[in-house]
Amino acid sequence: MAIKDWFKRVSKEVRLYRVPRSRYARGTEISETEASTAITSWQEGDLDAMFAIFNKMRTGDPHINATADTSILSVVNSGFTFTTDDPEADEKQIQFLNQHLRPRIPIFAGQLAQAFLTGVVIADIQWNLDGPWIIEKLIEAPPAAFTWKEKTQEFVRVTEEGFHTKTEELDPLKTLVFTPQLIDGLPYGILQSCINWFMFKDFAGNNWASHTEIHGMPFRLGKYKPGATQPEIDHLWEAVYSMGNDSAAVISDNSMIELLEDKSGRKGADIYKDLIEIADMQISKAILGQTSTTETIEKGNYYTAKNHADVQRDRWISKLRLIEGWINTNIITPLIQFNLGIDDSTKIPRLVYNTETILDALRLAQTAKIFYEMGSPIHPEDKKRAGLTVGDDEEPLVKSEGFKDLL
Repeated sequence: MAIKDWFKRVSKEVRLYRVPRSRYARGTEISETEASTAITSWQEGDLDAMFAIFNKMRTGDPHINATADTSILSVVNSGFTFTTDDPEADEKQIQFLNQHLRPRIPIFAGQLAQAFLTGVVIADIQWNLDGPWIIEKLIEAPPAAFTWKEKTQEFVRVTEEGFHTKTEELDPLKTLVFTPQLIDGLPYGILQSCINWFMFKDFAGNNWASHTEIHGMPFRLGKYKPGATQPEIDHLWEAVYSMGNDSAAVISDNSMIELLEDKSGRKGADIYKDLIEIADMQISKAILGQTSTTETIEKGNYYTAKNHADVQRDRWISKLRLIEGWINTNIITPLIQFNLGIDDSTKIPRLVYNTETILDALRLAQTAKIFYEMGSPIHPEDKKRAGLTVGDDEEPLVKSEGFKDLL
């Protein structure tokens, strides 16, 4: 019998109550049309639609938000110093930067690090002109106010005059643009490569929740005798429905409803779980360059973990070098020129991030023991890098009692 005919017959005897079922819909869902429109708009230079999708991805997916924060905070928490190559440079310049700029560098770096995710960061500069001229803060500008100009390969501001719009070049002393892209053209961020995986994961999550909702609890069935009055049927329904949130019905005692279950049983949910885990791994790989710090990998060994750590470290150093170069050119140089009147770039201090590897003290001790027994020296600088104290007059450790400090 056709399903349509069957339903017509049974519906005469069965009273169907529509239970309000959560579709697990969120304001962070992204449709295929929305994603396609945003990508097309981005290629045409319109940033607003794509940034709206980025916000949905960050707020709607804890994994994307956590990995993005890890990427940003690795830059924020990095140590740095101000230095100069000129031995005769005035110490006043470095003192000025330490006093007025050092507290703001981690905040600026965190804002700039978002460009690795979104492709570009555009911020308006808020100057403090009371006393020394310093940059108080960088205020993130609305993406809708800017567009990409293909002819000049730069972002420009969009302004409205009546029914017409016009574009104007950005003043580098009022608006800063950071695009960590090494090639010419419209910049693309890491999050753009994660859009499809976000949508796959969202789809799998919705279906996983629905599968659990249907198969995760027993179906409650209330039967009433032929000739039952409407109040009796309603009372039976209330009794059945009050036993749970979903999967309930009341039917005539002469009718039957059969719930067809997946023969694979609960394993059907594993499909959605696997898709979510694969999506998370691809997102971690895109944002962090590795998966060992975010997912549990069954296969692998020390060297696999080390390779992952090396990739993560290389990406971290690359980010720092791009950010420090941008800060030196667009923030430090103008500040020194405005406040101290120095135009010679060789005399202007620069920001340098500390990317030196911190040695593991235990691993150093184990290695040092082998070389010590072979008669090779361990230099005090290596002890410093391992966080161990070294006296000013201490010699390289060659078969000396001082080597015991390492052990």
